[in-house]
Amino acid sequence: MKKRLLIFECALLVLTAALICAVFLAPGPRSGVEVSGGAAERVSFQSEDGRLNINTASAAELELLPGVGPVIAGRILEYRETYGGFRGEYELLAVSGIGLDTLNEFIDYICLEDTDEDTGS
Repeated sequence: MKKRLLIFECALLVLTAALICAVFLAPGPRSGVEVSGGAAERVSFQSEDGRLNINTASAAELELLPGVGPVIAGRILEYRETYGGFRGEYELLAVSGIGLDTLNEFIDYICLEDTDEDTGS
């Protein structure tokens, strides 16, 4: 009986150590959408606080958001061209393929800054 208890305790210690390592080695939250590069510069499409302006971002920039791939990025651009800029974050729910779960994945990384018409590409 003592030997079984010792094996159980060792297994429990190994699992606990693995869990602690996973917690400490997991990547932390991102402060904003960043593009890695030589000096890991912030790119020009970000607001002052590091969030992505969805009214001016390109498809490639939109793909940096969690849960957004090329198809969703294209649909966001298509929606923007059809209806103009987004007036609120939850208007993104009108884009086909973006549900509440997807929006919640990236809502902290976006902003809606007003832009002058015809200043972009």
